[in-house]
Amino acid sequence: MKGNPNLIHPEIGALYAYDFSIPGETIEKILALPRPSLIKDLEEVLNEAIRNFKDYDGFYEAEPEESLFLAPIHALFLLGELEAIEALPAISQFLKEDEEFLDFWLGDLLTEEVWLAIYKLAHSDMTQLFPFIMEPVEYVFAKSPYIRAALTYMVLKKTKRSVLAADYKKLTQNLIEQAKVSPEFTDEKDTLRSVVSRAIDYGLIELEEEIKMAIEAELIDNYGKNDWEIAQDLLVKNEPDASVMTIYEHYEAIQEWYNYEESSDIDFSQVMNNTDSFSKEKNIDPRLAPKTVYNEATPFKKTTPDVGRNEPCPCGSGKKYKKCCLRK
Repeated sequence: MKGNPNLIHPEIGALYAYDFSIPGETIEKILALPRPSLIKDLEEVLNEAIRNFKDYDGFYEAEPEESLFLAPIHALFLLGELEAIEALPAISQFLKEDEEFLDFWLGDLLTEEVWLAIYKLAHSDMTQLFPFIMEPVEYVFAKSPYIRAALTYMVLKKTKRSVLAADYKKLTQNLIEQAKVSPEFTDEKDTLRSVVSRAIDYGLIELEEEIKMAIEAELIDNYGKNDWEIAQDLLVKNEPDASVMTIYEHYEAIQEWYNYEESSDIDFSQVMNNTDSFSKEKNIDPRLAPKTVYNEATPFKKTTPDVGRNEPCPCGSGKKYKKCCLRK
């Protein structure tokens, strides 16, 4: 185990030993631990990732074992399953770190999977997510799980939507006011765009007035001043099919989506030598894409130039070399 997490329960060490194929019985044993001390341990996993990030970043080059770097995402999923709203401050602190940190630990999981843990954790009071959505953060996409969780709640709680609408309308109005006083291309506008775009996708007609206001004020860069009728048509027609999975179902779904287990639908011979382009095509974190496998009889021949770990990757992905082709 890398780093020095101060753990109460030795069972939590499993989070550093398994990828997304972590056995269900292991998850079950962890969830059965005493709740207060378990939550403290899971928060410590997140805090330790912050404390020792630079060490992990350097260690990643020498020991590229995927399981070692998935402990924080395991901790987030488990906190969600525990509905541990008391852990929200620790999670928010973790997500307040910068882009390099969040890309290292979560990659595409940040915007695609973390929202479910946040949803389950905060479902008793989604308004507790609103302050984080409103405040400035180092990396604006860190707000995505909170926004998606909050708006998914509106979709799933149909009988409560009229009661919830007032809080959500106030949130959107506050975001509009923030965006109005901000210069172009700011995080405030990005946050508002994320809320408005997802509200349209989810058909949240309760926010119609605020969505119209934002579009006509030209605060949403993917909609022009005269595009309200287009957005309104989508708002009325969209009927999202949202659902909430258990942690066991979630792990199974991630394994399938990220091709953690071999699939007969994928011709690995076509992707083994280009994990980055495969990742982009499938919207997969490069760290979870298939790795190049060499035959023992095939000598390794270096085909890439010497590149500094923090320099742009020569493959043209736009990522740093250490985050892309360093380990191929």
